[in-house]
This record gives sequence, C-alpha cells and structure tokens, in this order.
Amino acid sequence: MMMFFYNSNSTKKNLKWLANYIAAMAICLGIMTSAQAKSPEGEVITDIAAWKHPVKEILINNKVKLTKILLLDNKKYPVFYVKLPYDPQSSETNSYFYQLYAEILEANAWWSYALHVEQDQIQIEINWDKAKKEMTVNIVPLQELNTNNK
Repeated sequence: MMMFFYNSNSTKKNLKWLANYIAAMAICLGIMTSAQAKSPEGEVITDIAAWKHPVKEILINNKVKLTKILLLDNKKYPVFYVKLPYDPQSSETNSYFYQLYAEILEANAWWSYALHVEQDQIQIEINWDKAKKEMTVNIVPLQELNTNNK
C-alpha cells in the first residue's frame, strides 16, 4: 500500500506529477483505461465503440467517421476528431453541413463543440448563443490553432 501526504508547499508541477502517477497506477490496476485518463488538455476518449452518446448516432447516420474525442472545459466542450464524407468548405455542401452542425448541437444538449478535421487541416467550431438562440460556425486552419496554443 502506498501513501501520499499533501504538503501545502507542493508546487503545481509536483501535483501534476502525482495526478499522472495516480492515473498510471489506476490504468495498471485495471481501474480505468488509458482512454479515460486525463490528458493535460482534457479527457481523451479513443474507445469509440464503447462510447455512448446521442451525437454518435448523428455522426453514423451522416457517414462521419469518429476517431477520437477530446473533452475540454470540465467535459462541456467536446472536440470530435472526424473524417468527413464531403468537403465542409465547399458551397455545394453547405446545406448538408449546416443541418449536421445543428443536429449535433441538439444531440449535445446545445453545448458548443468543435469538429477537428485532419484531412482538410481545419477545425470547425460550432458555438451556440443561448440568449440569441443562434448558431455560429467558425472554420479555423489547424496551423492557426497550433500557433495560438504555443
């Protein structure tokens, strides 16, 4: 049995190390899977087959392949890593995508979210303004995201 003592003088670095250590031990003991372990950015879900959520059905019905989910902001802001069947930047597919964005938004209980699209090197940010009851769509190049996060 291991014991840890909290020292109020501990630095954030030591606490982060301790959290990572505890997560690693939980994985080794089979208490949680690595997919459930917290990353520094948020919780990562890679076991899509076991993931149960209304958004999953919307994606399947629209031929969108989900590869990973990153949950940010206390699990309120999901980033869905997807492979899309069509080009989301084409004017010819606007009606398909706006319908898809709205369906996902509703299935996600009207919480804002993002679709991370490696194939097109973009992230599509869908935001819901509760007061105005208005959806906004912002397409951000991944290169811009990577630059802003450094």
